[in-house]
Amino acid sequence: MWVIDNYIDGVDNNTRNGVSVLHGESVFIRNNIFVNIAKQLMPGSVDIEPNPYPHYLLRDIFVDGNSFTNCGGISHVTVALPENSYVSGSPHSNIQITGNMFTGLGDGIRWMNFANISVPTLIRNNVYSGANRPLVIGDTSAPVVMDGAIVSNNRFHCQNIAVNSVIGSGGAGRADTV
Repeated sequence: MWVIDNYIDGVDNNTRNGVSVLHGESVFIRNNIFVNIAKQLMPGSVDIEPNPYPHYLLRDIFVDGNSFTNCGGISHVTVALPENSYVSGSPHSNIQITGNMFTGLGDGIRWMNFANISVPTLIRNNVYSGANRPLVIGDTSAPVVMDGAIVSNNRFHCQNIAVNSVIGSGGAGRADTV
C-alpha cells in the first residue's frame, strides 16, 4: 500500500484519524501533509493498529517525510499492538518512523505494545515542536516491551517545559537509544 504526496485535512479535528494500517506488508506513508486531523482520545493522524487477531500482520511499515500540523488525537503517529496481534512464528517487524515533522497539538509518536513481543523498530530523524510529549513509550495501564527498537537523532522542542521533553513512559518501557 502506498499513501504518498497527499494533502490530508480533517478541517476541524473531528475525525478518528487520517490513515489506518490494520494489516499489511510494504506499507509506505510518505511525504504527506496532515492538518487538523483527529479529535481528542482518537488514535491520531496515522494509526498503526492491527485488530487483535493472529492473522493481522504488520511488516515493513514506513512512515517517513510527513508533516503533521495542528493534529489532535492521542498522538500524531500511534503504534498500538494489542494482545494476540501477531502470527505465531511470524511476528510484526520493521516499523520505521523517520524524517517526520510534528508541530502543534498532540503527542508526537506513541508506542503501545500490549502483545509484549520484540518488534524491530526505527524512530529516527523526526522533529517535534509542540506543547505535549514528543515520544511516549507505553501506557499508564501496563508495562510495555520495546526490545529491538532504535530511537536516534530526533529533535524535540517542547513549548511547555512542564512536560517530559525526551521520552515519557507510562509503563516500564525499554528502548535502545543511540
